[in-house]
Amino acid sequence: MDRRTFFRLTLIGMAGFLMGHSPYRQWVVYRRKRLFILTSAAEEAAFPFGQIVAQVLATYFPESQAMAARARDSLEIVKLIGSQQLDVALLQTDEAQDAFQGKGKFQEEGPLPTLRTLFVFGSYLLVCRDDFPKQKAYQIVKTLAEHEEKWKSPGFDPAESANFFTKNNSSLQTTDSIPPFHPGTLDFYEGRPFPIEQEEMR
Repeated sequence: MDRRTFFRLTLIGMAGFLMGHSPYRQWVVYRRKRLFILTSAAEEAAFPFGQIVAQVLATYFPESQAMAARARDSLEIVKLIGSQQLDVALLQTDEAQDAFQGKGKFQEEGPLPTLRTLFVFGSYLLVCRDDFPKQKAYQIVKTLAEHEEKWKSPGFDPAESANFFTKNNSSLQTTDSIPPFHPGTLDFYEGRPFPIEQEEMR
């Protein structure tokens, strides 16, 4: 994806800072300091829920400087994640699995085997790549798990989310319906301590 395509991404609340005329290097520095949660403009419910999730993270994990953003559709989201231009997104469960396997609308792009599940919100997943820093992933998952009441919303059933996080012999419930869990997610739900290894917090 070229830079002009990349800047079609609509980033809410930036007061024009990230329009297409902004220097690309400025954008790289800016995005490294903030957690953008990509949502699909083609889905009416996605962006409002992304705003809720971002607000929870910005409030209870302030170092994340989380904010919601819109891409044109789920295909563009997967391209941005796969090309490492952005790191985290909300995808419908079935679309995330299709992207992981390179099926359906993602067939032409091919599979994205590095796609990982960070957190489950009923019919939506918070996803990233497998190279997303484990420390940051752990803190995101911990924050969302500990403040569930803040992101509960009609259409996003926490009970359905919890089903994926049932411990069985010290492991998360395995499933073929979503991409594999990120190591930071596994560490949190399987009771391992906060990762202390040094990582680049992008």
